[in-house]
Amino acid sequence: MLAAAMVAGCISASATFAGPQSVRLGQHFRDVAGYQMHGFGNVATVLERQSLGVEAFVREARDCRDLLAIPQGKEHGYDTLRETYAVIQSIKVECWVMSHVDPGVLTTPTEATDLITPAMIRGIMANARNLSAANEDWAKTLLDFSDGEIACRDKERCRLERPDGKKPPEQSVGFELVLARGDERFIRVIQMIYGRSGFVYGVRWREAGGGGEVVAVFPELQ
Repeated sequence: MLAAAMVAGCISASATFAGPQSVRLGQHFRDVAGYQMHGFGNVATVLERQSLGVEAFVREARDCRDLLAIPQGKEHGYDTLRETYAVIQSIKVECWVMSHVDPGVLTTPTEATDLITPAMIRGIMANARNLSAANEDWAKTLLDFSDGEIACRDKERCRLERPDGKKPPEQSVGFELVLARGDERFIRVIQMIYGRSGFVYGVRWREAGGGGEVVAVFPELQ
């Protein structure tokens, strides 16, 4: 019943990928118990696992459908810690990512070519600058510094640090691969102030013509 409800409510037919037999899930995409999501077989089961995180952190939601229906910034956690709200934002981004995939699709680990590159990071930050220039709300929200040092813990988790000489730097931005399919990557972007997580958002990146671009950002600000 839970999986059926998620299929009906959380998955949008207009946004669903058509045709693929599997998608590749990042090693840092884990359920509330810390298990890697790709190990659960298919997307429907991943959605069930995600509901555990939703229930654990959000008072008024029980699954991705409920969480995505709550306006951005109106989610209520079981406590008011900043870290808790960052976790809720992160789970919401993951729900958004999985809403683009048919629930029957199989899940597999990422491959050697599924990596976050400096070009992706620079492209995401350039997009943040463009959004900030065009929208006052984004300008108040996004970190969009252009210079910085990129450090990657592994091929699926990187950080861009503002070169201000402070340890930790005043501003930094983390990038984590959530899902890969074909020429597309869904990346969780984590903004940090002095090493503490702040705003978390999602990016859909598409490689094309020897380069790449951001084709969608979640949440969308009106």
